[in-house]
Amino acid sequence: MPFPDDSCTDPTPDCPGAPEPIDPLLEEPEDEALNFETPDALPRPELVLFDMDDTLVITRKVKWEQHQYVAKHEFGIDLAEETLREHWGKPFGPMLELLYEQAAPQDVLISTYRKYHDQYPKLEQPGAVAAVTALLDAGVKVGVLTSMISEVAIPDLKRIGFPVERFECVLGADHSEFHKPDPRVFDEVLAPYRDSSATDSAGASTTTSDLASRVVYVGDALMDEAAAQGAGIGFVAVTTGLVEADGFAAGVPVFPGVAEACQAFLGDAPSAE
Repeated sequence: MPFPDDSCTDPTPDCPGAPEPIDPLLEEPEDEALNFETPDALPRPELVLFDMDDTLVITRKVKWEQHQYVAKHEFGIDLAEETLREHWGKPFGPMLELLYEQAAPQDVLISTYRKYHDQYPKLEQPGAVAAVTALLDAGVKVGVLTSMISEVAIPDLKRIGFPVERFECVLGADHSEFHKPDPRVFDEVLAPYRDSSATDSAGASTTTSDLASRVVYVGDALMDEAAAQGAGIGFVAVTTGLVEADGFAAGVPVFPGVAEACQAFLGDAPSAE
C-alpha cells in the first residue's frame, strides 16, 4: 500500500530548507552489543509447538488487506494499520470485535469475515512444510497452538500442505478460556509433561525441572514469548512477524524463519530425551 510522502528531504529550489544528504561512508557505525543469538544447533526437544500466523504461514501481509476490505465494505469502517498492529495476535473473535468496532455480534463478524477468506489465502512461510515434516521424520512430536479458531486454522494448514494428520494437536483459541500471553493457554497440551511420574522414551523417570528442554514453542510475537516462558517451556523466536530480532529477551534463540529454526533442532546438539 503506497504511503504519501509528507516530508521534504532533498535540497531543491522547491525545498530549500531540507538537510544536505549524508554520505553513508562518512557515518560512524554505532558499536552496540546484540542481545540475541542465532545458534547453529539447539537441543532436540520431545515436542515442538508452533504458533501459526506469521510463524508457519504468511498471514499479516494478506489478512490485513482482508480486514481493511471487510471493515470498509461491510461495516463502513476505515481500518487503520495502527489499529491492526495494536490488536494483531489477540484471540480471533475478540480481535474482530475490536477491529470492526463491535458493529455486529461476534458470530456475525466471524461469518462476515469468512465470506472473503478464500479471496485472501494465507501462504506458506518459505520452507516451512518441508522443515516441519523433517522434524516429524526425525521422531520429534509437533503441534500447533494458535490464536486463530481451529475450524479456520486446520483447513488452512491442510491446504498449504502441512501433514496435520501427523500432528499431536492443533489448538485454536476455541480450545481454552485462556489466551496468549497467559501461560495457562498451554495447560492442556503440557499436562502429560508436567506429570512428575512421566517417563521418557527410554523408560527413565522425568521431572518438571526439565520441561523447558522437553517442550519448545516457536513463535514470532512477544505474547508467544511471554506465554511460553510463563509456562516454563522453551521458546525460540522467528522474525517473520512484527518483532525484530533484538525485540526479544536477551538469550532467546532467534532465527529468520521457521525453516532455519527446525534445522537447528535437527543439528548436532544432543536430544533432550
